[in-house]
Amino acid sequence: MKYKSKDEAIKDHVDNYRSDGVKKRKGMPDQRDFFRFQFFIQSVPEHSHVLDVGCNSGTIGRFLIAQNNCHVLGIDVVPELVEKAKRNGTFAIVGEAENINMPDNHIDVVTCGEVLEHLYDPEIAIKEAHRVLKPNGIYLVTVPHPDIANVDKLGDYHQQDFKYNQLYELFTKYFNKDNVHFGGIPWSKSYCEEIAKTKEEANILLKTPQWLGVHAKKD
Repeated sequence: MKYKSKDEAIKDHVDNYRSDGVKKRKGMPDQRDFFRFQFFIQSVPEHSHVLDVGCNSGTIGRFLIAQNNCHVLGIDVVPELVEKAKRNGTFAIVGEAENINMPDNHIDVVTCGEVLEHLYDPEIAIKEAHRVLKPNGIYLVTVPHPDIANVDKLGDYHQQDFKYNQLYELFTKYFNKDNVHFGGIPWSKSYCEEIAKTKEEANILLKTPQWLGVHAKKD
């Protein structure tokens, strides 16, 4: 654990976190996280009203708008990233995953890509996502995969790495266990081929999950 309170975690992100996903071309076919973005794109129904929690500079929202014809509202605690998201075509406001300013049963889909591991208390964010989703609404999450997470060396601005049992307990506390599904997400094929020394090594990497995708549906 890195942070001692929610306020400390938010302040560190607001003061220092400036990683611009759009500028880094995240989600493009030649980038290592291509399949992670495909998880969201392929899981969100067309024309959905989507809340993108931790929207960054509009990294997920831009794909959902362009490819799925979705209406996207992004929230992020970093004002500078919110302004970039607006310039990149996503309607965005400053907001917290743990305190969503939205009525109950209001939104079709909540996306949350690489956010929960940054939060002081991710359970509150999961509870909030469940609250604002309509019945049959979908909650889509990615986190670093438990099999590759290094508990002794947390990623930048990460509060914790998750184990399977932690995630299962967190999600099934609010979502019916029959409606919660987990799946591994590997690096992109082009990235695996780029870093591998042999074709066999590339194939192994392509089968090695780097992220865990969570698909949860509200009753």
